[in-house]
Amino acid sequence: MRVCWRTISSQKNSYAALYAACEMKGYVLEPVKEPSFDVTCYSLNSINARDYYDEIQDTSTCTIVGGPHASACYKELTDIADFVIVGEGEYTLPSLLSWLEKKQNRFPTGIATKKGFIPSDNTIILDSYPCFTRMKGYIEIDREFCKGCEICISFCPKGVISLSNKLNAGGYLPACFNDEGECTGCAICALVCPEVAIEVYRG
Repeated sequence: MRVCWRTISSQKNSYAALYAACEMKGYVLEPVKEPSFDVTCYSLNSINARDYYDEIQDTSTCTIVGGPHASACYKELTDIADFVIVGEGEYTLPSLLSWLEKKQNRFPTGIATKKGFIPSDNTIILDSYPCFTRMKGYIEIDREFCKGCEICISFCPKGVISLSNKLNAGGYLPACFNDEGECTGCAICALVCPEVAIEVYRG
């Protein structure tokens, strides 16, 4: 069974953590820009959620949706997604993938579907899960603070920063992070940014 992760720029932290949790159970979350393979996973927050509703509803692949918006509004999402993870996904997502593949274990808890919601019966100790097994580092750029000066682009040793083709509210083309696992979290970009618009995360 092939599983993909729908790339959403604001959800890279979730991807890093859930990639590692799923990898422990033998599942690789392949990053994609549209629904693909057997299963497509989404992590949504309340700001971006509705941008993906039509895509989730229209795809023929199995869809699993999690994230803060899914936990808060799971009844709304069960109308469009096959499975909604309510709460932390580090244990629930790999358990659900195993159930989908083998259909032998009992259906995992902490999941909502059109048929109803089964509350979680486990406690997640997040510190017990590894993170960043694939991503050694990543950055988040505040597109509204960025003025497109390109200094970070010039200094990035891995070449994973470029200019967006979408203007921000200030009328600038902001820098954006284009990483497929190359970022080392060196933090040079954050150090040289005159607008203090870059946050760096390391594994």
